[in-house]
Amino acid sequence: MKSDTAPSPPTPARARGLFIGAAFSLMAFYLVGAVFLDGFALDLGSINFPSLLYVIFVAFYMLFGGLAAALLALGTARHWGAQARADAFIAQWNAISERRFLIWTCAAAFGIPLLLRLGLMGGAPLTDDEGAYRFAAELLASGRLWVASPELKLFFDQNFIINDGRMYSAYFLGWPALLAPGVWVGATWIVNPICSALTVPPLFGALRYFAGPVWARAGVLLYLSAPFVQIAAATELSHTSCLMALTWCLWMYLRTRADDSSLRDHAGLALSFAIAFFIRPQSALPIGLPLLVAWVLTLPRLNAGVRRRTVLAFGLPAVTLAALFLGALWAQNGSPFRTGYVRSEQYLIENDFRFTSFRPQDLSTVPGFDFSLIGPAIARTASGMFRLNFDLFGWPSSFAFLLLAMPVLSGRARILWAMTASYLLLNLFQKDWGVDTFGPMHAFELALPILILTIVGAHNLSRWLSGAQAQSPDQASWRWSALSPALLAAAIATAWIGFVPVRLAAVRQIADHLNVALEAPKEANLSAAVVFSPWPFAPPCGGSPNHFVLFRPVNDPDLQADVLWVNHIDIEENRRLMETLPGRTGYVLRWTSECDVELLPLATLSPGDFPPGLERRPAGS
Repeated sequence: MKSDTAPSPPTPARARGLFIGAAFSLMAFYLVGAVFLDGFALDLGSINFPSLLYVIFVAFYMLFGGLAAALLALGTARHWGAQARADAFIAQWNAISERRFLIWTCAAAFGIPLLLRLGLMGGAPLTDDEGAYRFAAELLASGRLWVASPELKLFFDQNFIINDGRMYSAYFLGWPALLAPGVWVGATWIVNPICSALTVPPLFGALRYFAGPVWARAGVLLYLSAPFVQIAAATELSHTSCLMALTWCLWMYLRTRADDSSLRDHAGLALSFAIAFFIRPQSALPIGLPLLVAWVLTLPRLNAGVRRRTVLAFGLPAVTLAALFLGALWAQNGSPFRTGYVRSEQYLIENDFRFTSFRPQDLSTVPGFDFSLIGPAIARTASGMFRLNFDLFGWPSSFAFLLLAMPVLSGRARILWAMTASYLLLNLFQKDWGVDTFGPMHAFELALPILILTIVGAHNLSRWLSGAQAQSPDQASWRWSALSPALLAAAIATAWIGFVPVRLAAVRQIADHLNVALEAPKEANLSAAVVFSPWPFAPPCGGSPNHFVLFRPVNDPDLQADVLWVNHIDIEENRRLMETLPGRTGYVLRWTSECDVELLPLATLSPGDFPPGLERRPAGS
């Protein structure tokens, strides 16, 4: 007999059952790793196709992590619906003032990478690039673009450093210029966390434009929870500062479209894009190009007087930064149109590929790009997106909400899709999508449109479910409208319970391994010392994942540090160098079979006691 009574609300036991199912799913994930895969110990060390253990790890995570996220989302939605807590939570969420929210989230965006840097990594670098950037920052902090190469310069050759009689970094100077104040205060490691914090206000503004104020706050929390973004901010790489500048660029573009826009917004658009271009032009141009094109298309709608003032406001910072950009290239590389990448490849040939990770077959007409075949280019891009899909947010699928933000569903999101498509198209022929230590770094700036599109998709899902609930309130036994925020919260929680600990464990293993060598002079109480380092600097041992710190630390430009690090060539050549550095004592660094290091006094060694150092990358490696 059919009952006319309304369905009773779900009991808390149903939600508890879903939570228990999610817990068992994650337990199964971890038990598979513990029993069969050494706790999901990652091998890493790839720049395109992911390593085998990484693929196995994400395969199990996609299954069990995906199931856990789904169960956790359903349980959370049922709990909120059954207890009528969704509306109360939203009211409390909205009761937090925007100013207070931004203060706390900016503080978190600063504190999280700082905690990762000092607590997890112990200050260790994760790539050789970091030393090259810091060297450039030290030059700029002292008012120089280069320094004369030292005597016996082969001892000072370094990846990403041009050493052709003048020593300077191969990288663009935008990020070193931002890093220079950190040199002045002796804390370069604090600059990226500051850039991370400065990303929050424009990100919130852009999210509010595309998805409204409530979901804008959720988007900021997603930014804070993204492991790829936060670990990058814990390094001294340039990507975090470029993301900051591009986020301001997007926000300034949106401001230029507002009814209350001013000339400052147009100037801000030009300035933020120019800063991003000065940092990483290969990322800034693909992300910023759709914004600039859209801005130009608005100019004909303005009257002549306003248009002239707008173009002038835009042009002043753009021309100023362009002149500085081209002038720096001219001063360093002999031509305003020759980048450091091009000059670096020329130097590799001149130096016979000594003390570099590159080989002759790695060079190309446009450094970093290979335009020879379309098939491999598509395969590399697909592999990069596969890695980004997991590494960005740490979800079983970081792209899960994107289809819900398609342009046919969200007209405002067209510009975000244009940014994404532009990035993929202009970077299609990249030779690689970046190191795999914590994510595909050459896809990093894609985090901006993907993050906002994710929130747009979640917002759309919430609206549709709320509409369905309103049309058929007696059809549902719990709040469908709570499902979308519950899915977002569940995906974040699952990431930080399942994916992120494995990723952070690999980063910590790499940092601990590197710090064995980096801290060795301090542990030995060395002073006024020269440490002759082998290549590679820290060969994988003791189960440590493969990594991309292949070379010794980069010295300060004037060689004034208490401990200098140089390349080991051979005992006799090492002694020749010591004659040019009076008042210092030489030591040769050697790794032991127990994965520890010894610092052997150079004065006690004879040529037969220590093999010559490796100068070139072995064939096939």
